[in-house]
Amino acid sequence: KIGKYMEKKTSIIEKISSILTLTIKIELIFFQREGYCPTLFF
Repeated sequence: KIGKYMEKKTSIIEKISSILTLTIKIELIFFQREGYCPTLFF
């Protein structure tokens, strides 16, 4: 039982970390665009 629970926990952590990395990448892209072309946002 403990092994299955740990597997579930690790999979959830992996999902959260992947989502976090995706959001960070998207934010970085947006920041770069804002820095290079501020006209896009106004």
